[in-house]
Amino acid sequence: MSGEINNKPQRSRRNVSPRAAIKQGDKKGDVSQKKSLPAPLNQLPLEKKTAKVIPIRMRVGLNEARPTFVPDLGEPLFTTDDRRFWVGDGVTPGGIPVSVSQWPIEDVSDLQHLEDAEIGDFAFYRDRTRCFMLVNPPPSSKVAWMELQVEPLVSDDERKARRYLNAVQEFLLDVLLEERFISNDEDRLLPKKTTDGKIAKLMHDRRALNTYLADTSEEKQFPELQFTSYSKL
Repeated sequence: MSGEINNKPQRSRRNVSPRAAIKQGDKKGDVSQKKSLPAPLNQLPLEKKTAKVIPIRMRVGLNEARPTFVPDLGEPLFTTDDRRFWVGDGVTPGGIPVSVSQWPIEDVSDLQHLEDAEIGDFAFYRDRTRCFMLVNPPPSSKVAWMELQVEPLVSDDERKARRYLNAVQEFLLDVLLEERFISNDEDRLLPKKTTDGKIAKLMHDRRALNTYLADTSEEKQFPELQFTSYSKL
């Protein structure tokens, strides 16, 4: 009957899940439930990121004016006449040098004339045979330079070749001394035939290693050696 009252309990939309409420709203033409849910992340408007420029104050001037004030802790300085960077520690007048200079010299006596050198600077012979580092700069009464050992840059193969060559020479010297003072074959540690064969291999390797080290070309290859027990020498 049209006049009958529907006693079926109506389910409150407050108690339904958001997804069920959305479906119910779609069926009834009500989309208000959708507005309460956040949009997917890929649909959210992205904020534009702009690069931030942080200015850093740097004092620039001549080196003669630098010691007249004490820069703040971490304050950078640049001297235009000698092209050096300095940084303040809040205590030292003129700051502390953070860059080094190189001073070519002709003789060790030239070190005493490098009055503008700062701690950590290098002085070197023009042929690169000797190198010094300033460890106690002027105006100290005890200016001190520390000499550094200069070694040429060599490859691993060249370093190995020199090690093998030294071992060969030491072993050959021992054999020659042994042959010089042995009175009979009973005193030999190894038979003479074995010793002669080893000497022949070492003499071949000695020539090959010397030729390899004398070669200055970049295409040189490590030589094939006849003696295979250099680790035992």
